[in-house]
Amino acid sequence: MAANLQFVPGRNSGSHPRTPSQNPILNGFRFILNRRKDDATYWKCSLFRTGCSARITTVDEQLMSPVPVHTHEPQHAENTVHIAKQDLKRIAAETDLPTKYLAAETVSGMGFEARSKLGCQIKVKIF
Repeated sequence: MAANLQFVPGRNSGSHPRTPSQNPILNGFRFILNRRKDDATYWKCSLFRTGCSARITTVDEQLMSPVPVHTHEPQHAENTVHIAKQDLKRIAAETDLPTKYLAAETVSGMGFEARSKLGCQIKVKIF
């Protein structure tokens, strides 16, 4: 399987100097910072607390390690929600539009599975 590596805004983008502003998603699996050493950044699966031990290493946003095996399915819907929430935060900071309007617009572009992952996190009317 070819590696599909992309970087998306992290949960705490820019809030702390040691926190990366971008987190990798590799073949539908999101990773979070484990540690940095020299030019290498070591990442662990975002579901490491559930027992997944998948890890990757990047240098200058290039994958340097083999594609890992996870103990769970890819998180496509969760990644869609994560990206949408980060985009919503960015857009809300750049505009004067009401948050409800921005949230409704963001949610309307999501598929059913992604919307179901929102739960009560964003309460909006879907038109």
